[in-house]
Amino acid sequence: MSLSQKEQQKYLIIKEYINGKLTRKQAANRLSVSLKTISVLKTRYLKFGKDCFSHKLKSAAPRNHIRLDVENAIVNCYKENFSSFNFTHFYEYATDSGLLYELAYGECITARTVARVLERNGIISPQANRKRRKNNQHPTRPRRLSFGELRPLAK
Repeated sequence: MSLSQKEQQKYLIIKEYINGKLTRKQAANRLSVSLKTISVLKTRYLKFGKDCFSHKLKSAAPRNHIRLDVENAIVNCYKENFSSFNFTHFYEYATDSGLLYELAYGECITARTVARVLERNGIISPQANRKRRKNNQHPTRPRRLSFGELRPLAK
């Protein structure tokens, strides 16, 4: 496993400390960590080797990653059967009927994730294309000339 520049520097300093070229205090100052951390890094290095300095999640996929086959299944299902549904309606219908559970092979997928997948594949929600209200449906009244001209009506 390859080390980043920072991890490589940490490795070299701990190696110098183990070989006796640096004291524990000098190594701690160079890495800007405590003396206890230097001892922990030394024992890890002696136990696991150079790989102990690399981050453990470096090669792991993100937890919120959706597999490509699941993404394609969601897009194809939407295009074939639910193209008139908006994204939220599609998510609710597919969740209630168990369709989304089958498409995702049992993984839990949120409504926002479904919308993000569909948007990423160039699909625009029909809700985004709906007609909006006209601007001057209720025009504002003209401004009064002087203060106090507009009074509330008496009951």
